[in-house]
Amino acid sequence: MLLAGRYRWSGRSGLAGWVKPGRPMTLGWDVAIKVQQFDPAGGQIAFKRFQREARSAAGLQHPNVVTIFDSGTDGDMAFLVMELLPGPTLEAYVADRGPLSEREAVALTAVVASSLSAAHRAGVVLRDIKPTNLMFDARGGLKIPLRNRPSGTDGSGTADRDQNRHWHSALHLSPEQLTGHQVDERSDLYALGCVMTTM
Repeated sequence: MLLAGRYRWSGRSGLAGWVKPGRPMTLGWDVAIKVQQFDPAGGQIAFKRFQREARSAAGLQHPNVVTIFDSGTDGDMAFLVMELLPGPTLEAYVADRGPLSEREAVALTAVVASSLSAAHRAGVVLRDIKPTNLMFDARGGLKIPLRNRPSGTDGSGTADRDQNRHWHSALHLSPEQLTGHQVDERSDLYALGCVMTTM
């Protein structure tokens, strides 16, 4: 499908929150496009949350954070255009090699911690730090995604708890996320500790 007249997207309507490859009409390189479809009658809160995510993500520059190129809307869909990472995911990397050496695990943890520090300074709490979301770029650098809303937003509602169940595996959820309470930067650090255990 064609988004906003300028991006060909390989997904289809109705796939809320999916990230799929796409290509700008005027360029010859591929990007990743996250598309979120909203109900015009009752989805304004989620729509505004998506817009806040896009603004926060676009303002964050770090070599190990996924680069955001563009964002916009098309009818009842909002989209976020970001760099396309070839992978593998950290989960696949560890599955292929087995337990990593202490030196490598510490080095990769330091990369993620530095990225989280930059995100937290920008007011962004990721809330989805887990091996399946951490991906390697073409140069072998590990990068973190930017998929959530700025910190300080109340995460205690039922809808947020339902979204969290889809976004995370229980093995990497902090206790406050599992119980539907307010999350902050410490939630990401808890998840990073779980990632270290996986490595």
